[in-house]
Amino acid sequence: MTQVQTQNPLLGKFDRDAGRWRPYKYGVEIAVPVIAGGQESGAIQILNQPFVMDRISPSVVGDISDPVATGLADDGQYYIEWKDEQSEYQNQPLLAKTAFGTDQFPIPLSLPIAFAGNRTLTFRVTNAYTRVLNPSATTFRVFITIHGVADWGPDRQS
Repeated sequence: MTQVQTQNPLLGKFDRDAGRWRPYKYGVEIAVPVIAGGQESGAIQILNQPFVMDRISPSVVGDISDPVATGLADDGQYYIEWKDEQSEYQNQPLLAKTAFGTDQFPIPLSLPIAFAGNRTLTFRVTNAYTRVLNPSATTFRVFITIHGVADWGPDRQS
């Protein structure tokens, strides 16, 4: 009789809690003006648990599959600045595509950044060129996801 694999091959049915560090993601959606130079900010509040961030992924939200018809493209042609309460992480606003990559080719952070918890990350997005959207709109949305691992506390074994 063959056994059907229904879970990760590294885990068996007798495995207990996998550990206190687990993948965790945070996100924020920012409505950015369509005019060149238009900008808006958004913030992510890190929960009261240690978090180690290793990647930032920005993406335009909406019908990006037909940019000729909608005018909306996930082209990475917007600048992102980001900081926390103590540090700024770039010398100037960086073009999203060159700083963070694309969905197909993400660029990880050079080094993971550890946050103790209860921290706020602020992101400011600036449009690089005037976008003409159909139907007409005054903003487009950029969603920023931060990826990493969080400390969920001691093992929860019985």
